Amino acid sequence: MSVVTAKMTIRLPEEDLLGAKRYASRHRLSLSGLVVRYFERLRLEEADSLPAEIAEVAGTLPQRLDVRRAYVAGMEAKHAS
Repeated sequence: MSVVTAKMTIRLPEEDLLGAKRYASRHRLSLSGLVVRYFERLRLEEADSLPAEIAEVAGTLPQRLDVRRAYVAGMEAKHAS
């Protein structure tokens, strides 16, 4: 399947361009390939975005929380009396 492409011109600080070129070279990508990957990632992030209600509380729990253990401890505490 062929993909229709379009030409794009962007302006950015020379330091950023040189950094992008170094990054692309280290990862064996062309500069165009790097930009394509970035835009694909943006598109995927948008598609996977959380509803506002969930995004508001996302990340509030510790990452290493043992959910089952916390639940059991809470239930035991609740029903101990």
